[in-house]
Order: sequence, then structure tokens, then C-alpha cells
Amino acid sequence: MTEQSIAKSFEVNKQWDKAIEKYKEIYQNDKSLYIISKLLWCYSRNKDYSSAKKYCEILIKNEPNNPKWFYMMGYQYYMEKHWEKAIEYFEKALSIKPNYFVVLYRISYAYLQCAGEYMKLTKSEYWNAIGYLNKAHETWNNFSKEERVKEKNTYFNVCFTHGKAFMLIPNKNKDAINYFESALQIKDDYNCRYNLCKCLYFNKEYERAKEALPKVKKFYILELEAQIENKFCLLYTSDAADDLI
Repeated sequence: MTEQSIAKSFEVNKQWDKAIEKYKEIYQNDKSLYIISKLLWCYSRNKDYSSAKKYCEILIKNEPNNPKWFYMMGYQYYMEKHWEKAIEYFEKALSIKPNYFVVLYRISYAYLQCAGEYMKLTKSEYWNAIGYLNKAHETWNNFSKEERVKEKNTYFNVCFTHGKAFMLIPNKNKDAINYFESALQIKDDYNCRYNLCKCLYFNKEYERAKEALPKVKKFYILELEAQIENKFCLLYTSDAADDLI
């Protein structure tokens, strides 16, 4: 086996420490952008974001028009929850490739984290996030069938994030429901079901809320189920009383 195939084998098996050591050995004699990108990837996967950023800097310097390296630099800051710095690099990636789908998702999430929950509707960061989410939907709608298959997990995240951004906002709650339902068409996720269920509950759609309940016995889901059952019973009792009048 060649040195690169050995390193690749470690990488495929997610043995990140071993992969890094092997790629570092190779790097002594081969400083190609390919090997640098492998070191970036392995360091990032090993959660050594500081080291990953050093290799990102080299790649950006050598390929300043490649949006992938700006995305990758932003991703390291994103994983460190340095949202503003992540946004800075995501913006640079999008200035080169405006429809960079995963970046549209991540920058919207980062902006939402900057906005927080308190009075978020008054903050530009919140509306920036919504703008990028809308752009992500527009990009998805223009995808080919093959592109949708490739990007479906990212689109799940787009729909879920958009639903979370809109839930509990009175005039947007129905939109949140639609986004959660769109996400669930891609994959059945209990957290998404839970949030859909909450939206339906707050929208007083108790029967639909019961149907949406995830089949997971977590305390907060059981608590929501009890609240729905209570409202559903009260509604049923009220309707029965009306029939007697």
C-alpha cells in the first residue's frame, strides 16, 4: 500500500489521529493542496478546529476564488460557536458562489444564534437569517432531481430551522407547521415531530397534534401529550354539551 492509501484507510475508518499523523508524514515531501485539504478535513473531523484553520489559511491564500475554503474556515468558527466570525467567512463564500446550498443553511443558523430569542423580530440578524432561508428554498426549487437527492439532508435542516424561527410567532405559526411537515417528508425525526406537535397545540389543532406526537418516551414529550389530551378532552366535552342544548 502507498502512504496515501494508508492515510486514506485511516480516514475512511474515522481514525482521525492516525490519519493526521500519516498525512503529516506525507506533507513533509508533498505540500500539494490536496494533502493540505486532507489535513484540514481530518483536523476538523477530529475537532481540532484551531489546527484546521491553519490549513484553511494556506488553501485560501493559494486559491482565493475557491468558495469551499471560505466555507471551511467559517465552519471551524461555526463549530466553536463563534457565530459572527463564521458569518464573515460564509459571506465571503456566498460572494463567490451565491447558491452554495449548505452555506445558505449554516449562515442562516449562525444569524439566528446571533439574534437570540429576546425581541428577535426587532433585530437585523433575525431578518438576515430569514432572507438566507428563503434563498435556500429558492435554490432547492431550482434543483434537479439528482441534486435534491444529494442535498436532501441539508434541506431537512433548512425546513426545520425555518420552522423553529417562525414557531410561537402568532401570524407565522401556520408557516412553521408547513416547514416542519416539509422536513418530515424528507425524514422522520422525533425532534421535528415534537416541534410540529407544539405548533399544532398552540394553533389549537389538538387532534392533529395527537397524530403528530413522536413515539419517544421522553418526559417533555409525555408532558406535551398530557396537555394535548387535556385540551382534547375539554374540547370533546364542550362539543357534547353543546349537542345537549
